[in-house]
Amino acid sequence: MCSQIVLLVGEKIKNLRKSKGYSQDFFANEIGLSRSYCYYLEHGRKSASIETLARIAIFLDVEVGELFPSIKEISDINEN
Repeated sequence: MCSQIVLLVGEKIKNLRKSKGYSQDFFANEIGLSRSYCYYLEHGRKSASIETLARIAIFLDVEVGELFPSIKEISDINEN
């Protein structure tokens, strides 16, 4: 289940980044991460620290909680 939540967080970050029109390179540069780390993060292969999530949220101008799946999404994982 944890890896599925990490995947959902990555998808949310990717969708928010894309909705703002930012390339992965630009995004990574602006928040001080490597592009490969951002790729792994967005594809659920890495999980971000709280500090990194805060930097991402600040840069994307969203609340940190918006980077996480909803209770419904987590419940759906548990049911499958």
